[in-house]
Amino acid sequence: MSTSFLVKVGQVISLLLILVTIIGCKTSDDNNGNGNSDAVSPIPQDCKANALCRFAAETANRFANQPERTCFRSDTAVDVSESSPDIDLGEDLHAYTSAGGWLDFALRQADSGLETVYQEISALKESSIPWTRAYLYQEHFQKLSTGERTSSVLAGDTDLANLQTGDILAWCKRSWCDGTSTAGSTGYVAVVIDVTPIQRDQVKARLRTTPEDAQFWQVSVVDSSYRVHGSLFTDSLTVIDQRYHSGKLNHASCSLNGGLGAGVIILAQWEDERNEKQWGFLFFNEPNHFFRDSISYGQVHVAFGRPL
Repeated sequence: MSTSFLVKVGQVISLLLILVTIIGCKTSDDNNGNGNSDAVSPIPQDCKANALCRFAAETANRFANQPERTCFRSDTAVDVSESSPDIDLGEDLHAYTSAGGWLDFALRQADSGLETVYQEISALKESSIPWTRAYLYQEHFQKLSTGERTSSVLAGDTDLANLQTGDILAWCKRSWCDGTSTAGSTGYVAVVIDVTPIQRDQVKARLRTTPEDAQFWQVSVVDSSYRVHGSLFTDSLTVIDQRYHSGKLNHASCSLNGGLGAGVIILAQWEDERNEKQWGFLFFNEPNHFFRDSISYGQVHVAFGRPL
């Protein structure tokens, strides 16, 4: 066998490897933000039957096809005009908003039956800020769960074992939980698409201080966030975070990319030595990520609301 023949075979193999690499990269791009697949597919039946969940999933799918039309606005900007939600689902499709701004919008748009829920949530707003920030959702749901507040349109709970499709998930962070903070992220709020209990060994991230007896859930959500979320691929449901999380800012009015879309987060819950609930959260389940919990992260209080 001649040397020239072997050289030619080697060149052919090299070309084939290059083609495989190019195709692989293209496939990866198609599934991570270029809009060739839905964010939630198919929309689960129990989500379709829930007006807020259905609206959230359908909206996330619209932005999965045009992820450059959304990005994240911080809800703690000094100038309120720089952080006020700007969302349009018409011909000029765009969503530049914080998590709380998106939920306010979704409650107004999803179904006429949710108008009273929006009115109740809207009444929580601070006088100087024209939307409900995330920590106020958490506070309201928690107080509903303890009976400190009452509602004819919402039920509140703090036990993640009861979390289900269509719920409004929220948490506060650090001193926002007791209302003493004025800086940094206030927390998080999202619409729940799907909830699945998982085992501790299914969590790849580093569990620095999360106790051995903690319970874990894999939760598919629609939210407005700058954080990269996980994705889910099962026989019955696919959830993909299609948002752009890096590169040139999608819109000058935003603080970060990301924005409105779907993805998967992991939640944890356990009881401390005083038999009080503690919680943790994780946006991206990878070995080099830390699980954020109420011990390592200072303070995390989780609660959720369910429209009645």
